[in-house]
Amino acid sequence: MFILWGYKPAEALIESQEILKLREKVLGPEHRDTLDSRGNLAKSLGDLGRFSETIPQWRELLKMDEKIGGPDDDGTFIDMGNLGEDLARVGEYIEGEALTRRAYKGEERIRGPAHGNPLAYHATLVDILAVQDKDVEAEAEAREIVKVTDRSLGAEREHLRWLLGAVLDKEGKHKEAEAQIRQTLREQEKEKGADDKTLDTRASLARNLWYQGRNAEAETLLRELIRVHEKNLGTRVYVLENNVSSRVHELDTVTPLECRTLLANTLRDQGKYAEAEAEYKQVIQTEENVLGLQHRDTLNACYNFAYQLALQGKRDQAKALAGRAANSAAKVLDANDPNTREYAQFLQELESGHAITMPAVEFHEPFLSGTRVVAQGPH
Repeated sequence: MFILWGYKPAEALIESQEILKLREKVLGPEHRDTLDSRGNLAKSLGDLGRFSETIPQWRELLKMDEKIGGPDDDGTFIDMGNLGEDLARVGEYIEGEALTRRAYKGEERIRGPAHGNPLAYHATLVDILAVQDKDVEAEAEAREIVKVTDRSLGAEREHLRWLLGAVLDKEGKHKEAEAQIRQTLREQEKEKGADDKTLDTRASLARNLWYQGRNAEAETLLRELIRVHEKNLGTRVYVLENNVSSRVHELDTVTPLECRTLLANTLRDQGKYAEAEAEYKQVIQTEENVLGLQHRDTLNACYNFAYQLALQGKRDQAKALAGRAANSAAKVLDANDPNTREYAQFLQELESGHAITMPAVEFHEPFLSGTRVVAQGPH
């Protein structure tokens, strides 16, 4: 999910509501342009994280698409893909995967595999597979995307090799992942220069370097990314609309606030505890105000800070933050969510009195593979 500089979902929502009213009045509720306006409205709601509103909008719109255009219409597949993505973003992975796969295959038949629409849905399918820990299948689909995009030329060429890198990172294949991400970055910079459209790729590289324990390199890159975010977005850099995230897109998106948490992690892992603590506290306070006390990203920052406190021997403070993360996750995240399990296990380690130590690079690997030993360190 690339951040479009200047795009403001709250303003887009108001505009789409006004356009929809006008088109319904002039063109009627079943005109294609009216349906497109309803899609824009649903998209704006989703971009603001208002999924309880956007999902019913997509469902109703999809019924109208199938009635007017038929089940194999381009508009039907587009709205089907949007519904599938938003379902996955709220944890409805089975239905989300099925709809996204249908949308990708349908758009591929209509437009060809190298067109932006089927590529976008194919990439979302990779994300949905990965979030369900279907890593082998996710890697296979990501490699297929690379084959398609490597064959495409000119204006249709897309650089999605970094998505394969993100999947490989999740599997713990960090060196291979780094090669894929760096190749994407070289191709993007060759065509576009080091502009804003490389930010997601550079964020993926920073995360990859952190996974490898190359914290000084990751820190340098993250500080530059944060500087660019703050320059481009100004006072709106840490507002909700620029920091909406979900597990579905955690492979390919690092929001400005997530960059800050990742920076704190690199500082912590270098033993720069005072700097890391200041960063964690500022991020947590901002996320509480912007995202909410029980948002996934807020809890993740609390957990990572708790781990640092445990490393410093501040067990009571660590238990308080870890307890907050574990108890809140049990309420707001799925019971099978890896973070829910991880936070609970970490709290148990703290309460047991076991020493919390920082091993070398390997502490990331068990988490990524789903068999993490929590006393070894956080994600």
